[in-house]
Amino acid sequence: PERRPMRLLVVALIATLAACATQPKMAYYREGATAFDRESDSAACRAQAAAARVPLFSELSILNDCMIGKGWRMVPVDQIPL
Repeated sequence: PERRPMRLLVVALIATLAACATQPKMAYYREGATAFDRESDSAACRAQAAAARVPLFSELSILNDCMIGKGWRMVPVDQIPL
């Protein structure tokens, strides 16, 4: 009985890792933008999110909302034109 919580934790960890391994790698994309544009906007949005002093999950949401507001969208890396 004492090992049951540990087993559940291990199973949950394995399931989480398996789910992450099957997800496509994603990146922000905006047609016509350069890597410099992406990094510049991302740095500004990260600063905005960090200044909010909220939990990490909320910080990531602020970052994503900021990038979307600047015209970026998340797409699978293999769908970004070269």
